[in-house]
Amino acid sequence: MAKYTQKELFDIDFKNKKSLYLGNYLYLVKRGDKKVFEVKYTNKKTKKSIKKVLGEFKHNRKDTKRMSLNEAEVLTAKIIELFNANKKDEINRLLGKEKKKVTKIFTLKNFFLNI
Repeated sequence: MAKYTQKELFDIDFKNKKSLYLGNYLYLVKRGDKKVFEVKYTNKKTKKSIKKVLGEFKHNRKDTKRMSLNEAEVLTAKIIELFNANKKDEINRLLGKEKKKVTKIFTLKNFFLNI
């Protein structure tokens, strides 16, 4: 559980820092004029690490595109669990960043060349 509230995170001014540790491998990072949530985790046994951007910080209750602190904490726990289970494809699917399958487009020229 993070040690900051949503309002405190909204009021934080990044002066000399680029990121703020919120607890449980979750960071609030300043990117330009935006604040984004980021997961940074290293498995101690395998020494593999993961660094993923979860989404932009939610400034008010009506904003549906951005995420709140509670949503970021829940998503962080799921990502760490999937990472330890070595399910990287499911992490990308969870974040909405899955690779799309490339479909080959056949033109008439390609069709006649393949005959």
